[in-house]
Amino acid sequence: MTRMPYVRMRNGTSVTVWWREWSNPPDHGAGPVSGYVLYHRRVGAAAWRTLPPTGSRMATVDGLRQGRDYEFRVAAVHEAGNVGIPSPVLTTSTCGRM
Repeated sequence: MTRMPYVRMRNGTSVTVWWREWSNPPDHGAGPVSGYVLYHRRVGAAAWRTLPPTGSRMATVDGLRQGRDYEFRVAAVHEAGNVGIPSPVLTTSTCGRM
């Protein structure tokens, strides 16, 4: 994915992220896109967490901490099960005070 995802909505404990549809250029041979994987982590954390693959272009991450910074990125999943290169990272915060 070459484009960063966007924040669709956020509150004190969740962030909803939206991204543009990704289509394979004809010369790449990885097959059509069958879904997407959203990665997320708190800023400064080493490991990325993932949501289950979805056919939608929007996903909500719940259970976040209020007033904290989080990073999000998305990758396309191809019909064969291959996961593409993740998008650039979107950084945003949940609402509220720490």
